[in-house]
Amino acid sequence: MENKKVNFCPNCGFELAAGAKFCPNCGYALQPMKETPSEPITRSQQHAQRSGYTETNEQGPRNPKNKSNGTWKIIGAVLIGMLIALGIGTWFIMSAGNKVSGGDADNYSRVQTKTSSKKASSAKEVTSSVESSSSSSSSEEVTDKLDINQLDPEESGAAIIHYGSDEITDSAVWADIWSEADATGMTIYVNNFDEVSDDTLSNPGEDNVLYTVKIASTDSSSTRLFYTLRDGYVNYYTGSYEDHKYTFDNFGEAVATVSLKHIVSQANQDSDTVESIRNAAVTVEDDR
Repeated sequence: MENKKVNFCPNCGFELAAGAKFCPNCGYALQPMKETPSEPITRSQQHAQRSGYTETNEQGPRNPKNKSNGTWKIIGAVLIGMLIALGIGTWFIMSAGNKVSGGDADNYSRVQTKTSSKKASSAKEVTSSVESSSSSSSSEEVTDKLDINQLDPEESGAAIIHYGSDEITDSAVWADIWSEADATGMTIYVNNFDEVSDDTLSNPGEDNVLYTVKIASTDSSSTRLFYTLRDGYVNYYTGSYEDHKYTFDNFGEAVATVSLKHIVSQANQDSDTVESIRNAAVTVEDDR
């Protein structure tokens, strides 16, 4: 049996038909081939030729498509590597920037947090201490205080006389008068000033009203205590009662002027004082 001559593409190794001018696989232009006798080609040689290898050159010509695919793979790998490197670099720069610009801020924030916690703790301790102190002293505080807006004439008069007795120490008439008034009782006369006196006062009362205090134990005495109310202030006076008229010492000058609000506030500092004022034997006679 005679061996049939077989031609292969020198570029891709594809088996060619006799007389082919172009490789149907890769399009390679073929030179006219001279028919020369050749040795029979074995299967292994055919496989090597199809794979692009020859006996004289281990790496023969490759398929351009394979070369193109390999090039794109290399380019893709390079791009992926660049993106990864760029991402790592960006992360490093941001991390370094945070450390430089934000490190102190983070530490400051932690310090502030700790300081705030300590302050909050201290505030709680102080609050607890104050609440404890308040609760321990609440039993000593006055619970039934005088209300300046709800004072009746008797309570108002008693509070005014009690304050004058304690605070007007430079007046022999007012000083320490409360103990005697509280023990024996007192009467407060309400009059129109012009009807009971011909004198002039430094601070006349609202609506020209005069309040005269008479202590029961001094009923036979002509000494009198007076006060007027004007714009929330109490004006204290001293004088006497003679010939059915009131006369005033110091040419009608007040011996003291104090706000009624302050008088009530002072009384509310002590529960015994509040109780004494509420229970005082006071009689108010309005003679207007």
